[in-house]
Amino acid sequence: MSSANNHLPLHEPQPEQPKTPEHGAPEPTTRLERRTLELLEETHGDAFRAYLDHVWNGATIGEIESEFTNLYWASYPDRKAFIDSVIDGLGWKDGYDDLVERSGIPPGCLYWNYPLLLARVQEDYELLDEGGNVHVFLK
Repeated sequence: MSSANNHLPLHEPQPEQPKTPEHGAPEPTTRLERRTLELLEETHGDAFRAYLDHVWNGATIGEIESEFTNLYWASYPDRKAFIDSVIDGLGWKDGYDDLVERSGIPPGCLYWNYPLLLARVQEDYELLDEGGNVHVFLK
C-alpha cells in the first residue's frame, strides 16, 4: 500500500487539546476512591490521564471506571496506526490488495487518503495526544 500524501496531518504534533474546564480533577474522599484512581492510572497510564484531562464529564469516582471502560477504545503510536487499524478492521485492506492484484495496478498508483480518513474517524472518535501516543475514545 503506497503512503503518498498520507503523512501531513497524521505525524505532526496536534494542537494541545482543551482541558475539561468545568470539573477539575476528581477528588477522592475515601481510601477506596483514592485506590480506584490509583489502580486506573497504574493500569491505563497516559490513556487514563488523557481521559481525566479531556473526556471525563464529572462522573463520580464510583462510576469513573465504567465510564472510562465504555469510552476508551485503544492507544496507538500515531494517528496513521489508528487509521490502519480501522482500514484493516473494516476489511478494506484485503479488498485493496485484491483490487491491486486483480487489476495489475502498479505499486504506488493507488493509496489511502489518510487526511480524509482522519477527518471521517474524528466524527466518531476523540483522538488525544498524551505521553507520546494517541489515545482513542468514543465520542
